[in-house]
Amino acid sequence: MLGDSYLSRGQVDQALDEFGSLASKYPNDFSVLRTYGKLLILKNRLDDAAAINESILKKMPQDPEALILKAEVLLRQRKSDEAFSTLQNVVKNYPENPRGHYFLGLAFADKGNLQQADSEWREAVRLRPNLTEALIALAKSAALKSDWKNLQVLADQLKKYMPNSPEGYLNHATARINQGDQLGAEADLANLQRLAPASPLYYIKMGELRLAQRRLADAEGFFKQASSRDPNSLDAIRGLVQVQVQKDNPAGALSLVQRQIQEHPNSTALLQMQAELQVRSKQPQAAMASLNRVLELDGNYVPAIFLLAQLTAQSGQTDQAVALYKRGINVAPRDMRLLISLGELYEQTGNWKQAQATYENVLVIAPENPVVSNNLAYLLLEHGGSPTVALTLAQTARKGLPNIPNTADTLGWAYYNNGGYSVAESLFEGAVKAFPNNQSYRYHLALTYRKLNSSEKAKTELEKIISLNPASPIADHARQVLAELNNG
Repeated sequence: MLGDSYLSRGQVDQALDEFGSLASKYPNDFSVLRTYGKLLILKNRLDDAAAINESILKKMPQDPEALILKAEVLLRQRKSDEAFSTLQNVVKNYPENPRGHYFLGLAFADKGNLQQADSEWREAVRLRPNLTEALIALAKSAALKSDWKNLQVLADQLKKYMPNSPEGYLNHATARINQGDQLGAEADLANLQRLAPASPLYYIKMGELRLAQRRLADAEGFFKQASSRDPNSLDAIRGLVQVQVQKDNPAGALSLVQRQIQEHPNSTALLQMQAELQVRSKQPQAAMASLNRVLELDGNYVPAIFLLAQLTAQSGQTDQAVALYKRGINVAPRDMRLLISLGELYEQTGNWKQAQATYENVLVIAPENPVVSNNLAYLLLEHGGSPTVALTLAQTARKGLPNIPNTADTLGWAYYNNGGYSVAESLFEGAVKAFPNNQSYRYHLALTYRKLNSSEKAKTELEKIISLNPASPIADHARQVLAELNNG
């Protein structure tokens, strides 16, 4: 009871001492051992937690809570595949265990499959509506997908089950801001301040709200108040930088960050911020120097590796850029930005086989990724791949990105290559309507009209292509097709 009392007040160290003492006195009390294992995980003593857990599993090999604890340790140790296998067995044998579904969701997310992760978290909440960890995971996922209506619903549930926590009000405010309900958002943020008066969080979020309203003086005031409460708050500094950027004062933003760097010369986050501002100010060499300094301090800092790879590629140093992307992937093997950018760099340099292999590897990790599905589908269609496989990939891409003209063009091109000209026609027409100056979209539409025996429509499109940019390779193709049509 004393250990539980410490836990209820957030005194983790004292609770750890009590349960550690109990675990040594009562090694067969599995309830005590489980709680002790969870506390060890909280303190990041993963090897000790694993040892405690194994002592339970030796006596009860199928104990679901011990297996879940084992998987949690494995996830924190970045051993995703082992954790995934363990959790699949737990959910198979104990389908009504909500924590099993919650942690299996984390394992899916770690493998890049966010759709399946959401499914597991929803099942966890169905089984236990007050499982706040699963609600928070779903809220983060909704925010990532800009699903603000769903985020608001989840925030209401968080407020119900965590009435004294800022979490629900923070998510509710975010949802309201992004749905245009600024007064409602301010009411949520007032509750946030009530619950955490000493925290800079209220002032940061109010600053972000005022930024969105372009009330720059008010935003600056809030960010300064946040900074006065926590001088090291990176969010407050970012907010002040954004105020200067919106004032069209990039030099002021850069100067602000550089003053902070003078006080904290080894801050990788500040140096990264400086590099991003230098890119904005068209100082690529200075930005690369800042990023190299970041990597001297922390060779595994992925944001710096990613931006440096982009700048290196833009400077024409393809081999060095590829090496940097691969370096980042070694650190973060499931980082979609790195993987997709590497595939696109291979495409841009004409290395189609490496691009295809890279995209296929991504789809092993994230089978539903729409960007990669779109890129790989188009690559297959352009370089002799299977039209049937390309069509399936293009359908996945369109489902994931239904409002992007590029996915409409790719799906249309896939239908065209499979003989589905009528379906392709409407997709190309939609893409051209969205981007009327895109020669590629118009060329695909012209070829489709030709297949549908709409020669005059095809000629109109081909002539438009040539007028848009007479010197482009697509214009040359258009002239050739136009000549064939004119010759009957």
